Amino acid sequence: MARHIQCALDPGCTSWPLKEGKQVPGKFVDNRDAPGLHRITENVPSYPDGVTYYSRNSYQKDQACQRGFPYYELGLPADKYNPPDQQCDEFPFASTREGAGVGDWNFSVLGVTAKVNGCAGRELQRYYKNDRILVWQTGIPTDAEDEFFVHITDAPDTSGPETCEEDPNENPVTDQPPTVDAGQDVTGDEGSVITLSGSASDAESTPDTGWTYAPGPDTDPGASCSFTAAGSTTTGITCTDDGTYRVTLSAYDGVNGAVSDSATVTVNNVAPGVAERPSRATVTVTATTPGIATPTPWQVFRVEEPVKLTANFTDPGLNDTHVCSANWDDGASQTFTSRGRQCVREHTYTQPGMYTISTGVTDDDDGVADAASVMVIVYDPQGGFATQGGFLNSPAGALIDDPAATGKLTVELNPKYLPGETGPVPGGGKVAASLQGAALDLDSTALEWLVVTVDQKVAVKGTGTVNGVPGYGFVAYGTDTPDAVRLVVWPLSAGQYPQETLLYDNRGKAGYDLDVSDPQPLDGGSLQVHQ
Repeated sequence: MARHIQCALDPGCTSWPLKEGKQVPGKFVDNRDAPGLHRITENVPSYPDGVTYYSRNSYQKDQACQRGFPYYELGLPADKYNPPDQQCDEFPFASTREGAGVGDWNFSVLGVTAKVNGCAGRELQRYYKNDRILVWQTGIPTDAEDEFFVHITDAPDTSGPETCEEDPNENPVTDQPPTVDAGQDVTGDEGSVITLSGSASDAESTPDTGWTYAPGPDTDPGASCSFTAAGSTTTGITCTDDGTYRVTLSAYDGVNGAVSDSATVTVNNVAPGVAERPSRATVTVTATTPGIATPTPWQVFRVEEPVKLTANFTDPGLNDTHVCSANWDDGASQTFTSRGRQCVREHTYTQPGMYTISTGVTDDDDGVADAASVMVIVYDPQGGFATQGGFLNSPAGALIDDPAATGKLTVELNPKYLPGETGPVPGGGKVAASLQGAALDLDSTALEWLVVTVDQKVAVKGTGTVNGVPGYGFVAYGTDTPDAVRLVVWPLSAGQYPQETLLYDNRGKAGYDLDVSDPQPLDGGSLQVHQ
C-alpha cells in the first residue's frame, strides 16, 4: 500500500489510469500551499446531481481498475489486478474530496490483497480519529478546513509479508455492508424518462445511495444522461441519444466500503418529426409554428424570384445529427445538413405553376420524419391569358349546402395581365358563374393572381359576391385540351384560401394544386389558353 501511494505521488513513476502530466494531490512537501487532502464521508456533501463524493470516488476507481468507461486502454492492466484475490485500491483515498470522482484522472489504482487493504484502511481510520481530522463540509471558512498530507518514508520493511493484525484494544468491526440491487435491465426511448427500480438495505442503518451511468461502446460521442433523483433507489434516467448505458447503484453505510450493482439501459432512437402547418381555419399561423415556417400556404411568387424554405423539426435525441430533404415539385430535389433543428434552403422557379413543396428529415440513426408540405403560387405576367365561355352539368354534392342539387353550371372567365403589369394582380378580365335552379350566382369583384402554364393549364384566384352578398373567395381551374373547368367557392370567414369549409366545388375529391385539380370537361362551349 505504501509503495502504491509512493508511486502515485511520484510523477516519474507509472501509475494507472495513464495520463500525461498526472499530478496526484496530497504529497507532503513541507509547503502548506501545496494541494492537500480533505476528509469526507458518504453523506456530506454531494455533487449537484445528487451523487455523493464517496460514491463518485468508488465508481470511478472501479471503472479504472476494470478498464471501463472512460478509461478503457488507459486503465489498470490485467496483470495488475486479479479479483477476487485482490481488491481495487485507490489514492487519493475514497474518503477524501480529492478522490477519483473529481474526474480529472489525477489518481492511481492498483490491485492489493484484501488483508492489506483492510489493514491500511484501519490505519487511516485511526489517523482520522487520533488527529481529530474534521469532515470537510460546504460553507465552512477555508482557513477552518482540516487539510492533511501523506508522507511515505523509505524505512526498511521489517514487518514481514501481510503481518498487520487488528488492534485487540479496538472494538472489532461487526457492522455488515449493505446489500444493493440495481434492478432489471430496462428499455426506453431517447429523450424520455426511463424508470430505474433499484433497492438497497442494511441491517444496522439506512444506507446512502446514488446512481451513476456510463455510455456503452455503441453510443455516439457526446451522448449524456440525467437522473430525476440520483440519490433515490427508484429514479428516472433521460438520455440524449440512443445506445446502451451501464447504470450503477451504490450504497454506503458509513462503516464499510461502498457496495454497487449495475444494470443495462437500452435506449431506442426516436425519429425526428416535422409537423404539418395547422389549418388557418382553427389557428393563427406564425413563423414559430412547428413544421414549415416559410413559405406560407398559397404564398405568391413571381417567376425567377427566390423561394426560401424554412422547416422546423423536433427530435428528443438531443445528440442526433440530421439530414434534410426538399422536393420542389418541378423536377428538382435536394438533400442537405440541417441547421440545428431547422431545414433551410432556397429555390428559384423558372416556369409559372402551382407547386407543392415537401420536406423531410432523417437522423443519424436512420429515423425518418413524415414529410411536411406546402403549396405556393408562381405567376408570370408574360405567360399568357385565358378565355372561356360554356357550361357543364354540375354533379350531386358540388353545392355543399344542397348536396342533391344538380343542373347546368355556366362559367365565363377572361383574366389577363395588361401590358406593363408586374402582378401578381391581373388588371384585366373577370370571372362569373351561375348554377341553374340553385342559389349560386358568383360575380368576381377582385382578382388576386393568374397562372398560365406552358402545358396550357390555367388557374385564377379572387374574391366576389354570391347572390349579391360579398365575402366569398374563389379559385377557377381550367385546361385547354380537353376543355375543362373546376370552380371552388368558399366564405372568406373560413380563411383566405379553400380548406374544410366550402360553398361549392364540382371536383371535391381533387387536390388544390393545378397539376392534380382535375377540371370537369365542358358539356358546351370551350376554354382557350393564349400564349
